Amino acid sequence: MPEVIRQIVDRRDDHRRYIVPQREHADVLVHFYSPPGYFRPGTAVDHDDAHLNVRLRLAPGLPRLDLDYVLAAAAGSNPPPIRLEPEADANGASILEIDGTVSPSTALELDGRIWAHMETHRHLRPEEIGGYLDGGVERHSDPLALTQLLIAYQVVQAGLERGLTFGASPAPAAASG
Repeated sequence: MPEVIRQIVDRRDDHRRYIVPQREHADVLVHFYSPPGYFRPGTAVDHDDAHLNVRLRLAPGLPRLDLDYVLAAAAGSNPPPIRLEPEADANGASILEIDGTVSPSTALELDGRIWAHMETHRHLRPEEIGGYLDGGVERHSDPLALTQLLIAYQVVQAGLERGLTFGASPAPAAASG
């Protein structure tokens, strides 16, 4: 952990110089953060990276993914584990928040909604989405998986809007003789 903190401190100037100026032009900003009590000893919060909260800022004009059903189902919790605030900032961007404590069933429901909009893209290896290595141990994070899927959805939709086609690789040309 001290090595990671040192690297973060060492890269602050690069962050200010190269990353921060790009923020205003980004279609999607992703911010993972620890839930309240994460660092307090003796709390019931899981102390692992699989349960980090995530906030996504979605620029106006991005294709809207229909999440109404999942959001309505999640609204029964207090606070809801998935929240969408349309036109949340002065630029009209929406904010989607996913709590690190989102239940596997709620995450799976949202996962299914996103894949339903990308049915032809199952080759993206859905079984690997949300996976990461933690000290050499393979782990899974639902907030990470949903973030990766939401970004994949935006990339696929942007490609389709530009006339790109996705699918199987073309068959090799037949040999002429």
